[in-house]
Amino acid sequence: MITSLFEECVSNQPVTILLDCLDGMFSDDVIRTLGQQLDTLREDGSDIVVLSSMADHQLHGHLQEYLPHMDVVVEIERPEISRREAIIRNRLETVGGDISGLTPEEYDIKRLARETDQFGTKDLQRLMRRLAATATTTAGTAPPLDESDIVSVIKQVNTERVEKLVDEETLTNVDVPEVTFDDVGGHEEAKRRLLEQVEQALTHEDIGAKMGVEFGSGILLHGPPGTGKTMLVRALANELDYTFIPVNSSLLKRNAQQKIPGLFYRAQRNAPTILFFDEFDLLGGERGNLGEDTTVNTLLTELDGVEQLNQVMVIAATNRPKSLDPALLRPGRFDYHLRSIAPKPAYRRIFLKLIRVIFHLPRM
Repeated sequence: MITSLFEECVSNQPVTILLDCLDGMFSDDVIRTLGQQLDTLREDGSDIVVLSSMADHQLHGHLQEYLPHMDVVVEIERPEISRREAIIRNRLETVGGDISGLTPEEYDIKRLARETDQFGTKDLQRLMRRLAATATTTAGTAPPLDESDIVSVIKQVNTERVEKLVDEETLTNVDVPEVTFDDVGGHEEAKRRLLEQVEQALTHEDIGAKMGVEFGSGILLHGPPGTGKTMLVRALANELDYTFIPVNSSLLKRNAQQKIPGLFYRAQRNAPTILFFDEFDLLGGERGNLGEDTTVNTLLTELDGVEQLNQVMVIAATNRPKSLDPALLRPGRFDYHLRSIAPKPAYRRIFLKLIRVIFHLPRM
């Protein structure tokens, strides 16, 4: 099919060929043949232009091999967080004059931009049309819409999106956590040290440069199960008003080499971000077999990237810190360690009392 298509184009040149959704429509054999045909056209000096489009920024196998056959490669990205903020603000300003209460001053635009981290421009436009419809009909939520109403509509539009990121199955939704440090009983020292380290690394880089040191962008949070490590990190993201990307390590492990770069890419585009790996020992175990070697090497590549992580803090939680590969713990990686311990007895008594009150349990 491909060979006959190119033969026909050669007979009718000049011709422009558009191969849309290349990564979804063609097999590896067809893509290999396409590359060979492109080389032939170039050698023959044919007056034929071939345009290819691919949906996935993470290209593997023959798709990766196909790129060298192209003269120009252009990446058209989804809008990053600052562009999403501008788009949402602009659309709300546009409709605000006609729809009462639907104005940017009424909402936390940064939060809405984070909630739409997987949205392209068309998705954002569809969201705004849905909001306008919801705010002007009695069938939806009665106006004025509050922020939780908008977040509900965002979730509806998100479930209807045709395009999905490769790494979605490893993530819960990117969000701005509701939990605060006030909700986390005890851990006062851990709260203080987490805040200090993240602010130092992400907001005082100029000081580090003057001192000739790098603060590092990785924190290892370790301690027994049930001591509140995940809740601490969620509260930290809320306190700092950072994007929070939680990663399910057990799911990620299945295809880590391909998915880890996408996680760091996503974190960078929604910065400032806390990228949180729970049960990190499932990914960062000491190297010794091919699977673990590949995963750890991929993590090291992203942590030591050619481009330094900018406004991204990587926090890893584990119950088994001694099982981690030593290379991950070297300077510039996860070299800041913080132990999470069980709350003091006073906090545990308060917690147990609340549980008894809530569930009407008798005293033990």
